[in-house]
Amino acid sequence: TIVDFGKNIGVYALVTNQGSQMAMVWDQRIGTDAPSNLYYAASIDGGASWQTSNEKLLALPMTASIAETVIRSQEPLFAWDVVLDKNQRPITVYTIGTGIKNRYGYVRWNGKRWVNEIVTSSRLLYGGHNFYAGGVVIDPTNPARVLLSKQRTKKELEVWSRTTTGWARSLAVTGSSKIDNFRPQFVMNDPSRRLVWAAGIYDGLQNNNWTGFGRVNIFSTTMK
Repeated sequence: TIVDFGKNIGVYALVTNQGSQMAMVWDQRIGTDAPSNLYYAASIDGGASWQTSNEKLLALPMTASIAETVIRSQEPLFAWDVVLDKNQRPITVYTIGTGIKNRYGYVRWNGKRWVNEIVTSSRLLYGGHNFYAGGVVIDPTNPARVLLSKQRTKKELEVWSRTTTGWARSLAVTGSSKIDNFRPQFVMNDPSRRLVWAAGIYDGLQNNNWTGFGRVNIFSTTMK
């Protein structure tokens, strides 16, 4: 066991690697509450041992008292993706907030500290829970870009890029859609930079019955 936060506390973890170098981020969920907080751990030996961003060795299983907390949130927070840049420094993206106050966040380790930035705002995907956002992932070919589902008239897929003055939309993947576009993912190791996503009506939890993707199709295209 790598992480154990205790009884009735679940963790949702994401892991990436470059060779034996690994990065893991996760959020916690206490009972049926919304997920919160953002935690991080690294491994330089393929997962045999784990350490903080400052290379402090962590005892296993990691508990909440010793795990490295990147963000301590008072609002619902959901981790979405993590990558290592060319210097093997971690970058992760997340969503935070509820309803129309949902935001996409981007956190990077600069070698000394975590730098936390808000990319843009959006709106949650549906009302059955308070943390199901449209989704955000990091471009594996350029970690200064993210692909996200942005609330326009409908939810549209857009690429946002980090600039010297902040974040700005750099590409509209979809536009003027009649249905929502969400849950984007890049296809790894594809030279055409293909991405896939879901589009349609995402029902989620209705009257305590999970209908989820019953009216959703999967789409694909290559990045321009």
